Amino acid sequence: MKLFFFTFLLAFTIMGTIQAQEYFTIKQYDVAVKVNKDASLDITETIKVNFTQPRRGIFRLIPFKYKLQPLGDGIEKADRQMESGGYTHTLIEDIKVEGWEYKVSNQGNYKEIRIGNANKYLNGNQQYIIHYKLLNAINFYKDKS
Repeated sequence: MKLFFFTFLLAFTIMGTIQAQEYFTIKQYDVAVKVNKDASLDITETIKVNFTQPRRGIFRLIPFKYKLQPLGDGIEKADRQMESGGYTHTLIEDIKVEGWEYKVSNQGNYKEIRIGNANKYLNGNQQYIIHYKLLNAINFYKDKS
């Protein structure tokens, strides 16, 4: 039987991943994570913001490529499925944003979600609920029994 270590690769900071921070404040940021039997994660992010100036929406950047840090002697390394060139990768799938127009693209090591309408300006309080599936975020270790 394998032991698994839950590497929570959602170690991103909301302040660094939403653009135009000077034009809105984040009032609340909640993340719900469901761990599935297939080791995938269903993520729901709820982001409540207050626009202090008219804006079209927000950008949400989610990292999917991470640089691996060297391990010290005697430290066991996880069996990662997607590792190459000193990096590990996750897969981000099934992205949906409730009640908003959105576009998804890859920008470097990030999945970029542009939420909003280019022809509509927003002011005041807004809520964004983002759903996605994350794969390859749980690392497995050999059984030590």
